Amino acid sequence: MSLIASKPRDTGLSGLRHVGTAPIGRFFDMRLPSGIMHVFLGLAGLGVLVVTALIGLGIHHVYRGEMIRDAEVTATSVAEAILEQERDVLLKRAPGGAVSVALAIENAAAFDQRMRRLLHPFGIYKIKIYDMDARILYSTDATLIGRVDAGNAKLGEVLSAGRINSAVDKKGQIADLGGGVRFDADVVETYLPIQVAGRTIGSFEVYLDISRTYDQIGRVFALSIMIVGLVLTAAFSALYWPMRSGAARLDAIMEELHLLAATDPLTGILNRRSVIAQAQSAQAQSKACAGGAVVMIDIDHFKAVNDRLGHPSGDEVLRKVSAVLRSRLRQGDLIGRYGGEEFLVVLPGARLTEAAMVAERLRRAVAATDFGLAGLDRPVTVSVGISPWNRMAEDVLTAIGRADRGLYRAKADGRDCVRVITEAA
Repeated sequence: MSLIASKPRDTGLSGLRHVGTAPIGRFFDMRLPSGIMHVFLGLAGLGVLVVTALIGLGIHHVYRGEMIRDAEVTATSVAEAILEQERDVLLKRAPGGAVSVALAIENAAAFDQRMRRLLHPFGIYKIKIYDMDARILYSTDATLIGRVDAGNAKLGEVLSAGRINSAVDKKGQIADLGGGVRFDADVVETYLPIQVAGRTIGSFEVYLDISRTYDQIGRVFALSIMIVGLVLTAAFSALYWPMRSGAARLDAIMEELHLLAATDPLTGILNRRSVIAQAQSAQAQSKACAGGAVVMIDIDHFKAVNDRLGHPSGDEVLRKVSAVLRSRLRQGDLIGRYGGEEFLVVLPGARLTEAAMVAERLRRAVAATDFGLAGLDRPVTVSVGISPWNRMAEDVLTAIGRADRGLYRAKADGRDCVRVITEAA
């Protein structure tokens, strides 16, 4: 890896922003307003789904409950009408005065005809009449008459407690009273007590076909879910967009503040704290390449420039020197103003011989620069100290200390030169 032919870079801020943070990590970084907004957007979307689902379940539960109640009302009305109209046929009074449910054989055929005419318009496709022994005295399905439904818990509850019991069931196939056949029908089965003088003497079981109503509920449910989802989405969107705009402005402000805190305001390169912090961060993350070098650079006779030409001229020298230095470094190298007229350069992955070549190139580039300052009676030069940096074995501050000793040796050797320190003194 030759540093002589390396591509110049534009700034000394490589890796300054969010070092080591993957794009997805930055996207959801809760330290950033935009990250908070992205988390908010995700939670809002999840909230819309959850709230919509809960509202949908609530709507479905309410409609289903109302549908069952309507079916109970219909079944109750039909049962009361049957009992009122067929009292003489269905009720039998014993010599002791006790009343029971019974249907004489000779009345069965005519009763069945009357039931079919009565029930068909109501969407009822089957009805059963039980006595207190759970025996089926009558059914529109004649094959069931005479059977005892002793294991029917719902029927047992009605006969014992006298309470109405209804439930929705899905039937694979039903034959209606008009002779037609329907498939996959939704049915409400309602058990109603037959009571005389407050005493239960039997039960009706009414099968009401609610397929059409159930389909309507499905459409209403889907439409309700869609409307609720759209309303919630619109509400969250109305909140999100202005918040997103504000978060973007805050992001820009935070980025600017971050740059101001991390850079030297005069030269625009990293300040001392930031260049050391980034070197330490790169050290912690780097596993593939343990080598590197640290370079300390000091402007020779800088105090004389300030004293003779004034501080504005000294500032101009600092700006131009920093620009020359960073323009001749690789992408990935770090440069910062270490303090006063000193600069720190960190060369990750560079071998010591390569680092020495880079340092010499930097020294010559500064010496060849025309600073354009009237009254400057000597070229601006720099002294350079270099130290290798074993990133796996030592902290960067240790390597900086060695490079600083190399810098003082360059000063002692006449300035405008490069000196290498490889071992601790």
